[in-house]
Amino acid sequence: MRKQVPGLCDVLRRRGEVVIYGRAAGAAFQEKEKGTLAPGKLADLTVLSADIMKIPEPEILQTRCTMTIIGGEIVFEEKSGKTATR
Repeated sequence: MRKQVPGLCDVLRRRGEVVIYGRAAGAAFQEKEKGTLAPGKLADLTVLSADIMKIPEPEILQTRCTMTIIGGEIVFEEKSGKTATR
């Protein structure tokens, strides 16, 4: 049996879905403050347990959030299991 490898269209579709979130800053005319990861910009991001761009689509459902950062502050970290209050 051949191992199934994600096709280029699958990877591009996933990447496009992730990029859409960054483009929301442009739609709100806030691209100087957010929308990309760069020094001095606001950053809300999630760190996942797997590379969702490379794993098979069914495995995405088993991917865990290992860390969440909002406004530069860690609000969740898996190893501690603690959630910060804002």
